[in-house]
Amino acid sequence: DIKAVYDTAMAAGVKFFDTAEVYAQGKSELMLGKFLRETGQKVIAATKFMPFPWRLSHHSLRRALKGSLKRLGLNQVDLYQIHQPLPPIKVESWMEALVEVMQLGWVKAVGVSNYDLNLTRRSQDALAKEGVSLCSNQMEYSLLDRSVEKNGLLAHCQATDVALIAYSPLAQGVLTGKYTPQTPPKGF
Repeated sequence: DIKAVYDTAMAAGVKFFDTAEVYAQGKSELMLGKFLRETGQKVIAATKFMPFPWRLSHHSLRRALKGSLKRLGLNQVDLYQIHQPLPPIKVESWMEALVEVMQLGWVKAVGVSNYDLNLTRRSQDALAKEGVSLCSNQMEYSLLDRSVEKNGLLAHCQATDVALIAYSPLAQGVLTGKYTPQTPPKGF
């Protein structure tokens, strides 16, 4: 089923595929890598680093990226993002680590995910000191969750040429029509 979805997306002209090391414990990256090798088609591949509280150094990010590249079967990823801000490491430190992997040639562009307006600005400032631009911020954004329009993040991203990448644009299936009063989604 997943290969059929990939093929349908490619046939429809989709060229951007976003994954993360934590999606299905790396299986998402493995599947995408397999499909890329099987088809030989060029895509824009994005993945993310999860800054778990026990990952305390730049070395943690480099090691995680090496694992992602291996699972994807790539020498370089088009976009590498910090999955979300998690203490105890400061945003600025992770931005330094992103610059390092860019300088190593393992990453073409860098981004963040789930960063509010303040953290986005701090990320941009830290990257700018190294001559690097923040490429993206991936946020939940759908007709049911339009908070990025209200809190100033979307306007800031547009004004500073940061792509706002929507995740869950169909509200995890709620906006697809697959759920009804007789078949509601599970969970909260």
